[in-house]
Parts: sequence; C-alpha cells; structure tokens
Amino acid sequence: MANELLRELGAYITKVRRDRKMSQQQLADLSGKMLNTISNIERGLTDPKAGTLVAIAKALRIPPQELILPFHNRILKESKLDLWMETVKLMHELDEEELQTAKRLLAALRKPH
Repeated sequence: MANELLRELGAYITKVRRDRKMSQQQLADLSGKMLNTISNIERGLTDPKAGTLVAIAKALRIPPQELILPFHNRILKESKLDLWMETVKLMHELDEEELQTAKRLLAALRKPH
C-alpha cells in the first residue's frame, strides 16, 4: 500500500508542476533538489523526507500540507486495517474461554457514547 501512496503523491506533484508549466529541472532548481530526486519522487520510487516535501511545496507555491492532507485519512485507515487484521489473526488462536475474556476486555475498553 505504501508504494501506491508514493505513486499517487508523485502523480499529484507532477500534476501541480505541469499546471504551473514547470519542467522537472525547474522544480529541482527552485526546490534545491537534484533532478534525479524530483524524477524519482514523481514516479513514486522515492519516499521523500518532510524537508524535501516542504521544499517542493514552496517551489510549487502551495502550502506543504496540500501535499500530505489528501493522503492522511487514507494512511490512517490503512493503519487501522493492519491493526484489525493482526487482532483477528491473534483471536483465531484463542480457545472459547479466552475469546470470552477478550470480548469482556474489549467491551471494558470502549468509551461510553
């Protein structure tokens, strides 16, 4: 899933760059990054550091959060799904008595609505 997110982020950066009628070289120059770095990010091959995203956003004249917010909820959802799957795997290993104990523990953890 992370690779898919990186490709989507790269595609978004490419779109904004093209909307600005900017070449990859121009984006590299304005952001202070190497052309190869910009190319790899746009193709989803590199997981950029926060500072790199800030530099790219500044060069594109957009707020840095614009590069991250569209993916934030999706990342959270995927994290919850991973936790859910891990929990289900563990529960499959429990006997009936342990399952009932787990059910009581989960019910106790729930916040009142």
